Amino acid sequence: MSSTLKRALSWIGSALGILGAAFVGLKLLNYSHQLPIDKISISQWLGVAALSFVYGASGFLLALSWRDIVQYLGVNIRRDWAVWAYGVSQPAKYVPGNVFHLAGRQALGVSAGIPAWPLGKSMAWELGTIASMASLFALLIVPSFCGVPTGIALLLFACVAVMFIVLIWRFFSPDLARAAALQLVFLGLSGIVFAMLFRLLGGEWNLILVCGAYVIAWLIGLVTPGAPAGVGIREGVLFFLLRGSIGQAGLLEIILIGRLVTASGDLIFFLAASLGFSGRPTGLQVKTT
Repeated sequence: MSSTLKRALSWIGSALGILGAAFVGLKLLNYSHQLPIDKISISQWLGVAALSFVYGASGFLLALSWRDIVQYLGVNIRRDWAVWAYGVSQPAKYVPGNVFHLAGRQALGVSAGIPAWPLGKSMAWELGTIASMASLFALLIVPSFCGVPTGIALLLFACVAVMFIVLIWRFFSPDLARAAALQLVFLGLSGIVFAMLFRLLGGEWNLILVCGAYVIAWLIGLVTPGAPAGVGIREGVLFFLLRGSIGQAGLLEIILIGRLVTASGDLIFFLAASLGFSGRPTGLQVKTT
């Protein structure tokens, strides 16, 4: 591939990320007009800001997970480059179409010397593994529909999750198992962030149920075609699953602020990856095995 084409692909990937960041900014502006600012205290806003940073930091788990998947497919890339490429391209998921973050990452990878075919396969594997890990969280919401004790549901979830990862390790590879484990941690952390937000803003403290509901809502948003970053879909699922935990108006406000937390976190991850990791990498940072 010519150096001119590589540069063009790199700029395309970066441009898609910047476009996504602009969409995130517009979303944040839109959310700010809908928020009941006068009803939320300064201490609560500080809590929201802290949770946004935690969510942003969790993006590094996804970047490292993607790197492990690429490595499973026979391509070894540097960790700092993986974080840079993943973080720069990730905001493009907010662009209508819900595929531009994948296109941006593909362009950045090809421009850096990664073969296009394993790079494309890595994204399919990424979606498949994270959807599989997310589906396990359905076990955490079972107690809200039947009489199963929460402790039993949590124990069953832990056992099944460990079994899944061990099976992936045994029948696929340690790299893919590590990727799935990182995704599981990301999903759990995301659910905990929302559960803490839920409690911070007046909801009942039910960590297991709220965490499970959030991840299942996230999964449904992920698999719904055309929904940018699952916007609208996840909120509807959360409202259905958590409607008995707080009043309708309060729940809608929490869900809206939850979207503010995730959008802000994605923007924080974008800025951290853009400014803190390896600049614009070259093909010399990629080794195929």
